[in-house]
Amino acid sequence: MKQLVVILICLIQFCGLMAQDTPSVAELNNVNKGETVAEGQAVIYGVFIQRLDKKSKGYPQYICIEDTKTLQRYMFKVKPAMKSDKENIFCAHIPSGTYRIISYYWVVSNWYGGTAHNEPVYKGIKVDKNFNRLLHNGQVKEEDLQTYTFTIRPDMANYLGRWNFGVEPATFDDDKETLDSHISELYPAIDFSIARKALPF
Repeated sequence: MKQLVVILICLIQFCGLMAQDTPSVAELNNVNKGETVAEGQAVIYGVFIQRLDKKSKGYPQYICIEDTKTLQRYMFKVKPAMKSDKENIFCAHIPSGTYRIISYYWVVSNWYGGTAHNEPVYKGIKVDKNFNRLLHNGQVKEEDLQTYTFTIRPDMANYLGRWNFGVEPATFDDDKETLDSHISELYPAIDFSIARKALPF
């Protein structure tokens, strides 16, 4: 019960942090078994490698993205609650559009509950406890802060790759064939063999 309360508090904190720069953050709905791609919508899927292992305990983890045209922000779950697996499959419904990755939200489990982190994601830059100091001192320049983007086409599944956030900075690799052979069993109503590759770049 205590862990469920902490998870709820962390989720509320995450939504609050995301809402500081934008009016709202919508959570993308996970694809359920038997569901297909909704007309006019799209599906994103891939594998996420989390930063932690045992210390992530039962806390969920999220990625926040932003539509570059509408500036609407979305979050989607890349590690479910009550699982500490290093790698997890994600599969969610999403409107079509071009998106940029905003941040990675994760929680370190400790004896008093958990410590939440909402970490911005930039190309080729490690964001750690020294990041703000380096930015303030000019060792990291504003013009260096480029975000990863990806484009989602409607009426189809879009493969986003193998997102490795276990390394810093994160990497995005193509392992579609391996994932497709497994994910089709989880979501049999979607033909992943014809999914479009949309890896962040």
